[in-house]
Amino acid sequence: MNDLRVFGEQLRTLLSGLLGFGDPGAPERNSRLIHQIFEWYNQGDLDSIVESVTDDFELHDVPAGQIYRGPDGLRRWFSISKTALPEARLFITNLIADGEKVASEHAGGGLQTGPLEVPGGTVPPTNRLVKAEVAETFEFRDGRIFRWRVYYDGAALAAQLLGPEAGGSSAPAGGPATAPPTSGTAGSSAGAAASRPASGGASARD
Repeated sequence: MNDLRVFGEQLRTLLSGLLGFGDPGAPERNSRLIHQIFEWYNQGDLDSIVESVTDDFELHDVPAGQIYRGPDGLRRWFSISKTALPEARLFITNLIADGEKVASEHAGGGLQTGPLEVPGGTVPPTNRLVKAEVAETFEFRDGRIFRWRVYYDGAALAAQLLGPEAGGSSAPAGGPATAPPTSGTAGSSAGAAASRPASGGASARD
């Protein structure tokens, strides 16, 4: 019986592809992976996260104008926030899937208790609370992510991380960092920790 079910699913996928309908199971499968990625991040399991992307993967940190390439680039992007905000947590507040594309919104909050890389140097721990809401889009190929785009209010994050005088500075870059929400909501948040112009798989972009 299980063999017949598996064969039926494989046949449906094959026919859908040949007829131009795409994989009908892709939205649900891709949504599960995004939820899993957030769980892995909260657990500090970056190894599992980087295994979910293709070798030619690109992450576009849009406010910062940075591109992080390949699994190593993704690891670096997340490591920046995990170093600056080690207790970071992420909480999905909305997720929409259509075919091989997924869009999500998330929020959280955390303290900067570790060194924070910023353009031109490093900010020592400030113990400041960082809050943000972040939107992301994901594109899939054969069950893995090959393109990931991130959007957030970079000026607001810079002001929280570096002080009000930094509110007009260029957007911070780096992996989103969050901690458990307060007041029983998922709106308590932290956003992207800052980084230097990327290296080791990342490149600057206008």
